[in-house]
Amino acid sequence: MSVLLVGDPDAAEELVQAAFAEMHRAWKRLRSNERALQYLRRRVLAGARRYRAARPGPDRATRLADEPTAAGLQRLTSPQLEALVLRHYAQLPDTEIADAMGTRPRLVEMHIRRGIAVLDAAAAHGSPTESSQSRWRTNSD
Repeated sequence: MSVLLVGDPDAAEELVQAAFAEMHRAWKRLRSNERALQYLRRRVLAGARRYRAARPGPDRATRLADEPTAAGLQRLTSPQLEALVLRHYAQLPDTEIADAMGTRPRLVEMHIRRGIAVLDAAAAHGSPTESSQSRWRTNSD
């Protein structure tokens, strides 16, 4: 998940290690595996946001995608990218995505719809044979 959010495997590994270290320090407060996993997701997202803010540009998950998808990923806002990765890679429901992102489920739905529109527009300009809808949409839409 973190590689998709930052686009750099080495940075993603460091980000996850830092998140686990923070979770370990907070373990007494967390008191359950479920709360620990939620905490870990929030810390990974926060670290990815900091990383992307410090390094704007084409690094963002584009090394792992084909050209039309990479172009679309570069145009996504951070909340759109996060919502799409959590929905389609981590396969989380909107309520858990909202918790991880620190927002409401209705905003998650909005970020996903707008993100898919951005990816569709990029796919339409790059590859008419396969729309990003077929890549990003799931039965939960």
